[in-house]
Amino acid sequence: MGRGSLLLAAFVFLLSTTALMVAAAVVEHTFLVTTVKMKHLCKETQVTVVNGQLPGPVIDVTEGDTVAVHVVNKSPNNITIHWHGVRQWLNCWVDGVPVITQSPILPKHNFTYRFNVSGQEGTLWWHAHVSCLRATLHGALIIWPKHGAGSYPFPKPHKEIPIIIGDWWQKDLRKVAWNMAHDSFGDFPSASTINGKLGDLFNCSGTPEDGYELHMEPSKTYLLRIINAGLFFEFYLKIAGHKFKVVASDANYVSPFTTDVIAIAPGETMDALVVADAPPGRYYMVAVPTQPPLPDPQVEAHATRAIVQYSNTHSPGSGAAAAGGDQSCKEDDDDVPVAPQMPDEHDTLRSFYFHGNLTGLPHRRPLPVPLQADERMLITLGLGSVCRRGQSCTTGVHGKGMLVHEQHLLRAAHDEDDAAAGSALFRHRRHRRDAGVSRLAAKVVQLHRPRTDPMGTQEDGGREGVQGDGGTAVPAWRRSRGSVPKHRDTAE
Repeated sequence: MGRGSLLLAAFVFLLSTTALMVAAAVVEHTFLVTTVKMKHLCKETQVTVVNGQLPGPVIDVTEGDTVAVHVVNKSPNNITIHWHGVRQWLNCWVDGVPVITQSPILPKHNFTYRFNVSGQEGTLWWHAHVSCLRATLHGALIIWPKHGAGSYPFPKPHKEIPIIIGDWWQKDLRKVAWNMAHDSFGDFPSASTINGKLGDLFNCSGTPEDGYELHMEPSKTYLLRIINAGLFFEFYLKIAGHKFKVVASDANYVSPFTTDVIAIAPGETMDALVVADAPPGRYYMVAVPTQPPLPDPQVEAHATRAIVQYSNTHSPGSGAAAAGGDQSCKEDDDDVPVAPQMPDEHDTLRSFYFHGNLTGLPHRRPLPVPLQADERMLITLGLGSVCRRGQSCTTGVHGKGMLVHEQHLLRAAHDEDDAAAGSALFRHRRHRRDAGVSRLAAKVVQLHRPRTDPMGTQEDGGREGVQGDGGTAVPAWRRSRGSVPKHRDTAE
């Protein structure tokens, strides 16, 4: 090899090394966790937030970057932050699950999360993983492609905008978590929000609450990065006079499909393109929580709405008739936004078919998959109550039954011999399930015992606790269990 070839090889190596150093950046953020007062619905509420914001700051990274977040806990609560959907290859100790992968960050303490984002593109989010504090401690985590927006598997949008659906709570979230840990599911948010704003469906003494406004230019395409940060409810999201083209979900590209309504469950993210192709005007973006079908028990839930505003438009003819939407106010009032016709809150089939359309984007090189199944299994889910034989099925909390989710794993036999032999896996699962039911039944008996005041907070250690059956303080992280309520026991 000549001298010229060696110099050329060295130059190429230097360029590639420099490109790698530039591409793999370290994205740093400081999260200052504090408790602040916020006023909505005529009432001031103590809210735990990051950097004084609700929602919290957006983390923008490029695929392959390293993220470093310095959490400074100035709140009275124990805190961890979970990076929802980040794969955390060989790095689970910064996944933010308290006492499983890390100790909680105590009040007046700091902790730095450091992780790499690789092999993922799209919309994820971060949130607190202690008690119910994720209702106010959350924000978007957006992963950009290495080669920029021009490498999307869809046309490059004009702008990209996070849309975060959330809750507004006028209750102490520590008390809400304590109640759920003790099988009382009677707490619900006072309102729903879009990007932290309640919208004009809510008011204080007749004055409407501020709502989020999305400004769009005619004929431009926008990528909405939609996140459901609420604790309990799935939402239907719709913009009057517009359609969505869904292109990704949970940081995975999907085969694009067009819909007029998006169904999004708690913790889920959706990326959807919206074209500003309606007649110039103002349009409501409405989020409605779903309810279980009747006659199942109904729970307290609230819709919310934002406004989509076309730039420099207040022209006549921008009413509901032009966009084909509904309008409950006078048609000659051009400032009244057009409202969409929403799905029925009990229409669960709409969600079923929407999520059935989420199929992976085909790979350029198809991945090998097994062509023959070794064992068939049928998984069923059930909902019922647990109690010991001959004893009442009440928990002692409002005198209501204890709802328990069950999962059964059945094996489909291929022939008579298999049917006679049965499945070792099924027998193992059945044994575990029966043992679990016995433990839950014992728990029901313990729940008859009276509980003490849940709000006993230790000032010196900063770790909130309650007095358990044995008289010892139980820390918050031992009491917080994520649970989706299926009914409301009593009114407040």
